[in-house]
Amino acid sequence: MSLKKDSEEVQDFGDEEDGQFSPRARDISPIDRLLFAKWVLRGIFIFFIISIGVWLYQKSCGEILLEICRTGLLPIAAFVIGDYFGSRGR
Repeated sequence: MSLKKDSEEVQDFGDEEDGQFSPRARDISPIDRLLFAKWVLRGIFIFFIISIGVWLYQKSCGEILLEICRTGLLPIAAFVIGDYFGSRGR
């Protein structure tokens, strides 16, 4: 790509200082954030339910999956909930 072509792509988004953006570049609304949090938490819940099902049929594999839920997915869920419903002002 040439330098001119790169500068044209940047101009497509508009001038940030003037507050003029193309329709492709927009702020993330609170509804978008809520939908993202909903899908993340739903995915974590589904993984947890599948882990319980695996644990009921095969203890060794199920224990590994539940350990992943406890050490990996629980902090992610806490981060999503804390970020969206935290007490800091916006």
